[in-house]
Amino acid sequence: MYLNTNNKSSEIKSQLVNSNNQIGVNKARPVFNWVDNADLRNFLNVTDRTLQTYRDKGILPYSKIRGRIYYKISDIESLLEAGYVQSKTAENGNK
Repeated sequence: MYLNTNNKSSEIKSQLVNSNNQIGVNKARPVFNWVDNADLRNFLNVTDRTLQTYRDKGILPYSKIRGRIYYKISDIESLLEAGYVQSKTAENGNK
């Protein structure tokens, strides 16, 4: 599965901005750069247990507020970038 992190993170940020606009959040405020557990689970197409394992092993930093788990988008991008494997075609300059 190929994930373009730039497009996906932009998509998540766009969804957050739209949500903020719908609930009347001041547009002058900076974009909230966190996603909750459900959003990340859907984005990565993984189970709750997988995210729990990532938290338990320290693979993915998180914040917990009133029982809800939140992740920084920048941490998600870093995790995806760390696991990025360039195709052999791109490495050799072939198209």
